[in-house]
Amino acid sequence: MIDNEYKQLWQQVKNHISLQLQYSKLTLAEKLTLLASRLILVMVAIMLGASVMLILSGALIVALAAVVGETWIACLIVAAIYLVLLLLVFAYRHSLIIDPVTRFITKLLLGNDDNNATQSPTE
Repeated sequence: MIDNEYKQLWQQVKNHISLQLQYSKLTLAEKLTLLASRLILVMVAIMLGASVMLILSGALIVALAAVVGETWIACLIVAAIYLVLLLLVFAYRHSLIIDPVTRFITKLLLGNDDNNATQSPTE
């Protein structure tokens, strides 16, 4: 009788492990899908944003060329504007890029809820 109970217990343990493995696979698939969809969305936004920036840069060059009189000076002014923007992004890279990406990946992988993140450990 005890041998039968051990067999049933072992079968339940194997079943539980199998279910946990299936749950882990589904959770991993869900998180990878969310990550892939976010990456695709960001890539599309970057491509569209780059196209818009290119067109707006051309328009700004034409407008500045009419004001300053020379196209090459207008090109240098637009290049200087982009250099200043690049330096600003580099200076604030942690708050603009690194921290949001870190929060997103941590939230995705660890499953932190907003409610749990704002509560102190003693509550």
